[in-house]
Amino acid sequence: MDSATLERRAWTAALSLLAAIVAGASLGTGPASFLLGSALAFVVAYPIVSRILGRSISEGDDRPGELTLFWGTILLSAPLLWLVERVVPGETLALTLRGVAFALVFLFATWLAYYGGYDRIRQAV
Repeated sequence: MDSATLERRAWTAALSLLAAIVAGASLGTGPASFLLGSALAFVVAYPIVSRILGRSISEGDDRPGELTLFWGTILLSAPLLWLVERVVPGETLALTLRGVAFALVFLFATWLAYYGGYDRIRQAV
């Protein structure tokens, strides 16, 4: 099994579980209905997520890890967004700066994962 297949299977399982938990929490009124709703949602979500990710992470891809690098960068930026919210006075200004910060993080993550930024940084260091 190559690394692109492993990455696609891990993302498929993780996103399917996330969809299942959200669906189970939305539909369930108790623990039994939560588990039943989650199990059914997982069965439905798994092939859908697998097909969607199959388009973005193909088997035998020459650059595996791009999707993981992209989302990892965005998730690691959460403290920056929290810091902007805590430091900046006023709700409107904080919301605006948080939006600008997220846009910059999104552009950086895109450059890092899909436009060779990671390779450029590795060569420079």
